[in-house]
Amino acid sequence: MKTPPPLLFTMDPGATKLGLACFTSGVLTSAVTIAAPEDKLPYVSVDWLQQTAAGRGFDLVTERMHKRPAQSLFDEDLDRVESCRLAIPRILGRQGFSRTYQPMMWKGNANKNTHQKRVATALNAEETAIWDTLGHDAKDAVAIGLFHLGRIERGGLPPSEKRTRLMPSLPPPPPLIRE
Repeated sequence: MKTPPPLLFTMDPGATKLGLACFTSGVLTSAVTIAAPEDKLPYVSVDWLQQTAAGRGFDLVTERMHKRPAQSLFDEDLDRVESCRLAIPRILGRQGFSRTYQPMMWKGNANKNTHQKRVATALNAEETAIWDTLGHDAKDAVAIGLFHLGRIERGGLPPSEKRTRLMPSLPPPPPLIRE
C-alpha cells in the first residue's frame, strides 16, 4: 500500500448531486452527499471541501465518466456532470485533479450492491460507522478513495483476495481448411 497523503478528498460527480469523502492519513474521516441546483452544486461542494480541509493542503481525486457511442442518448447528461466536475478545481484555483479514474478502473463490472458489500469489508469500525449513514453517491466517493489508497482492488476486492483466473488453457483452434 502506498503512503497516503495527509488529506485526500475523493468525489463521485453528478450534475445536481455528488458524493465527497475525506481521508486523513489514509483513514476515512467524513463523507457527504451534496445536492443542490446545477449552477450552485460546484460552489456548495467547494464550501464543504474548504471547511473540511480547514486551511490544510489536500489531494483531490475524482471519477470521470466516458461517453460511449452506443449510449449517445446520455451524452447531454454526461456533459452536465463533466461541467460540474471541472468547475470544482477551477473554483479552488487548481489546475485540475490529482488523479481521475474511470468507473471500470475502480468498480469493474460489479453491480452496486455487491461492490458496496465488498467495500464495507475494507473499513475499520470507525469508518463503518460513517459508511452506514451514507447514500450511494458518498459510498462511491469512499470506494474511489479506498481504491486510490490501495486498500481495495478493482471491483471492491481486498488486495489480499485479488483473484486471478486459474483456468486451464484451451487447446489451439484447428487449422482453417481452404477449399
